[in-house]
Amino acid sequence: MDYVFDFLLICHLLALAVAAATTVALPVVMRRIAATAENRPSLGAIAGQLSLNSRIGLGVLVVTGVLMIWVRYGGVDGLNVWFTVKMALVVLMILVLIATAVARGRINPQLSGWITRLTLVGIVISAVLAFN
Repeated sequence: MDYVFDFLLICHLLALAVAAATTVALPVVMRRIAATAENRPSLGAIAGQLSLNSRIGLGVLVVTGVLMIWVRYGGVDGLNVWFTVKMALVVLMILVLIATAVARGRINPQLSGWITRLTLVGIVISAVLAFN
């Protein structure tokens, strides 16, 4: 089972890299879109691809995370409080991404960008503390 866990961990970390890169890059692209009308079509396509990447990365993170917990621990019983903090932050990030997608134009993208970046940092810190 260690090979299965190792494979899931590699997929999880790659998805985390995609999500982290998107969380940093997307706000930069969105600021450029707001500032320059002539580059809007090409930057809009880039923003759309980044947004798709983040959704795929988040989906892979959730699926591989659940599978890793099941493979390694057989469930969430016995995991510490930092795991609970991590899961709460994951839920917060998902809610922010859903709210941003649903209320497009009504939520300040800078605010949602900062929330997702800070949440991602909190997720990484709490994961390190949860799993050593």
